[in-house]
Amino acid sequence: MKITLRSMEPDEAEAVNKVALAAFATINNKGFTPEGKAVFANYASPGAIVSRLKLGHEVTLAILDSKIAGMVEVRNGSHISMLSVLPEHVNNGIGTKLLSHVVSQARRQSTTKAVKQLTVHATDDAVTFYQKKNFRVSAVRQERDGISYTTMAFNLKAGNIIDHKIRNGEEVDFFAFSGTGNTYYAVGKISSLLESKNVSVRRHKMEKCMNPDLKEDSVIGLAFPVACFSTYPTVLNFLKSLPDGKGRKIFMIATMGGAGMGMEGPIKRFLFEKGYSPIASKLFVMPGNYGNKQIPKEKNNKRIENFEREAGLFTEAITSGLGKWKSGWPVISNLMFKLCNKRKPWNMFYRMFPIQVNQSKCNVCGKCMRDCPEGAVKLDDSSKFPRIDKNICQSCQRCIGFCPQHAIEVPNKPAEQYTCMDYDSFKNFGH
Repeated sequence: MKITLRSMEPDEAEAVNKVALAAFATINNKGFTPEGKAVFANYASPGAIVSRLKLGHEVTLAILDSKIAGMVEVRNGSHISMLSVLPEHVNNGIGTKLLSHVVSQARRQSTTKAVKQLTVHATDDAVTFYQKKNFRVSAVRQERDGISYTTMAFNLKAGNIIDHKIRNGEEVDFFAFSGTGNTYYAVGKISSLLESKNVSVRRHKMEKCMNPDLKEDSVIGLAFPVACFSTYPTVLNFLKSLPDGKGRKIFMIATMGGAGMGMEGPIKRFLFEKGYSPIASKLFVMPGNYGNKQIPKEKNNKRIENFEREAGLFTEAITSGLGKWKSGWPVISNLMFKLCNKRKPWNMFYRMFPIQVNQSKCNVCGKCMRDCPEGAVKLDDSSKFPRIDKNICQSCQRCIGFCPQHAIEVPNKPAEQYTCMDYDSFKNFGH
């Protein structure tokens, strides 16, 4: 079910009025006297709606199958004055989507104005709906002009979002970066689990999708390895290239050899400030891809088994609205996130473990040069062999793992080559 949002045009006032009255008819007189019904009918009249548009009210429409299925009206960017969904579309997530949009708009204003919360005068039948969306009662129930209502407020603080759930029929754009295939493998598994729940998934390579043109109604998935207790420059550059989130839901998975040290926290805040609604994150321990003198097959198999189990639990969480996104370790995670946006950690790592091409093994097939996400592997003019540019390399291990001649290595550190999947599967990820 594809729901699109757009601003109302003045000539649509009659259609909006019909939606408001149809939704009002289902209330069954809860909290409305005859006087209150008349007051609402006048408030929702086409002429009154157009008049409020001229005064600066914002009305957003939810469009389903080219028809108006719901609407929300906001005053001063911070107060919901009307939210209505056609009865036949209730429980389809339309009200939630409209509310998420309003919260996103209010958050953008909060950076330039003293807007700390979004408020609504909830009628008796709507109180439970708003409570489920993290609105809290801010004033006792009262009556005015024949209408009983409870004033409720939504705090615009980081981490407080409207919708945590990926629903049946929604679409996910899953953007992933992988060095030796662990992360692509994880994305494949979680994608299959989502698709089994009637959630369609499109997979993309991050390095091929800088400045992505996001579909308006899609949920965003992120997947990448933990590196230096943060993540790689390719991933960080992709995150910076993301457009304004407009309140859309986003979740994250990361693969690691051991510990993440709270790296989810600063990424969550970064995405939140970009206008996204972070719903859940999960770090998975996967087989180590670096410095294996001998591949620990039994240990790796156990890690994959644990991942399969945890992937199932994570998918259940994000499709039931129970997912969580951790806040991180304030000092360590913030420091590493800042450092990894610069070259120092990667330069230091390269000095410790310099990646070089063993010319006695290399047959100059060009695979390492084609596949390096940062363009750090180049053909040397004098030797005519590939050469690693230490000022660009991020030590993601891709060239080491997929070299068919085992010709790329760390000198004096003999290691068995590891990849999680065959080269063709890796290369064709997302196709």
